[in-house]
Amino acid sequence: NAARFVNHGCGSLPNLRTESFHACAAWLDHAKLEKAVPVRIALVATRDIEAGEELLYDYYDYKGVTAKAGPVVRCCCGDPKCRKLVF
Repeated sequence: NAARFVNHGCGSLPNLRTESFHACAAWLDHAKLEKAVPVRIALVATRDIEAGEELLYDYYDYKGVTAKAGPVVRCCCGDPKCRKLVF
């Protein structure tokens, strides 16, 4: 899992975003796609990234996901638009 080498950044820091997609074969019935094939998540660059630049994405940038009870992880990214929580 390559995402383990990418750090969290919120506000205006991230240079990557997440894209979800179904890894499927053309023969699958599209109506059954949601149940038949697992969703995959890709990290996609939001701009050109310089060699040696730190890779950052928002760990909690999932559309439609609501916060769940559990441990709170504080964000210390330092961006002026930081929301102060990783998740």
